[in-house]
Amino acid sequence: MYAQVEIIQKLVQGKDIVACLPTGAGKTLTFWMPVLMAIQDGHEKGMTFVVTPLNLLGRQNEDQLNKAGIAAISVSAENATEETCKASLSG
Repeated sequence: MYAQVEIIQKLVQGKDIVACLPTGAGKTLTFWMPVLMAIQDGHEKGMTFVVTPLNLLGRQNEDQLNKAGIAAISVSAENATEETCKASLSG
């Protein structure tokens, strides 16, 4: 749990970070929380890039964020087109 707090603090401070945590350590929270905090503070524009080792993880995050009303897109070899890139940049 302490690793999550450290990671979130660094991200909120605007620092770039690479974090490697074991399965089940709650990595998802570390990149969702700064996004949720920014939205709470009124920052509606912004972008977070998350690299996952499995396409399934990317799609799961996309689905969960979209269900929460947060625009998200999972990019993989299957949909890495110019249109997908333009859509992701336009929000």
